[in-house]
Amino acid sequence: MNWTGLSVTNEILSLGILNRANNLTDYFDAMYWWDSPPHNFIYADTEGNIAITVAGRFPIRSGYSGYFPVQATNDSVGMVSNIPYAFNPRSVNPSQCYLQSANQKSIDPSTYGFTILGAQDPGYRGRRINELLDAVTTVTAEDMMRFHADVLDVSAREILPYVLAAWSAVGSNASVQIMVDELVGWDYRMEVDVAAPTIWTVLMDELRDVIFDEATDLGVSAGSIGLPVVEWVLKENITHYFDDQSTPGVESRDDILVVALEHTLATLTADFGPSVDDWIYGDRHTIYIGHLAGLTYIGGGAHRGGRYTLNVGWSWEVRGGPSRRMVVDYGTSPDYYVTYPGGQSQNMFSPHWDDLFDLWYAFDTVTEHYGYYLEYNFTTAALFEGADDGTMIEYALVLLPRS
Repeated sequence: MNWTGLSVTNEILSLGILNRANNLTDYFDAMYWWDSPPHNFIYADTEGNIAITVAGRFPIRSGYSGYFPVQATNDSVGMVSNIPYAFNPRSVNPSQCYLQSANQKSIDPSTYGFTILGAQDPGYRGRRINELLDAVTTVTAEDMMRFHADVLDVSAREILPYVLAAWSAVGSNASVQIMVDELVGWDYRMEVDVAAPTIWTVLMDELRDVIFDEATDLGVSAGSIGLPVVEWVLKENITHYFDDQSTPGVESRDDILVVALEHTLATLTADFGPSVDDWIYGDRHTIYIGHLAGLTYIGGGAHRGGRYTLNVGWSWEVRGGPSRRMVVDYGTSPDYYVTYPGGQSQNMFSPHWDDLFDLWYAFDTVTEHYGYYLEYNFTTAALFEGADDGTMIEYALVLLPRS
């Protein structure tokens, strides 16, 4: 099998050069050697330069698209080269004065001269980051912490008004109206104490099913149809997708969106119960941080956020999310504010198995962000030894040369 990850790669060399980088040129020299897997590498220096590079080897293919595996029966089919490093997606000192990535697509396919494949974020989280940063002229560490905790779902804000307008135009079911009332006036935030986020989460799947019903009838998973495609079809009112070809009539966009709402109510009732009180988001959207060996877990409580929010959380039982929140405040001495879900030990009998979880999990309604601890930063062993009051190190590993 021919795959870029199976070839000889140079990540250790890349990191070695990067750790000794003194300027932007050194940074790009280091990124040249990063092969696989592709990563976003961010850069900043004391001269005021900022940059981001999608580092990695991206193959140029002959005889096939790369979307599906093929049998390379002769030399005309296969990976013939790589995209030249100079054409890897990158940005340096942009006019917007910031750089961000939430793993969304980093190129414009209509203008970029090469094909880059792979699973990429739909872009709603990236759009939200742009909104937050564009709204301020200066950013503090506290601001960044609040951004980490943000749970506004841009996909809901962009799509839901079309659904509600359709219901207002042609909807009539009294039971559906009770559900719709929960969505009217919702601020699109995936908070745990209301029912609207639960309704929206179910509605997302129902929209895919009813709009692209012919595709799902053929076995295409509704989840494989990106929500930006749904948004595009709705905003452009592409009538071909709204007509249910299994019926003699021609359905409009409003007709199909009302059907999606009716299906949403049926799913909510079947899965959770008939009452709005059964749909409170925090009762359905819960966090579980599993042990690496699957022996136990941390959590079990309500989790803010959703698939497309900055404080991310997929599925009803959230088993993945922000693996590490980190804010670095570059002052006289950089301050590193960090938290992650768990502790510094995978020994479930250790007091450090879960001692950081509460910082990561507990949302402070006053500060509007989660907890962080200030990570110590010592540039020399002497500074570290001078700061240690006897509590910073519990165990020490001493390596002695063989006599």
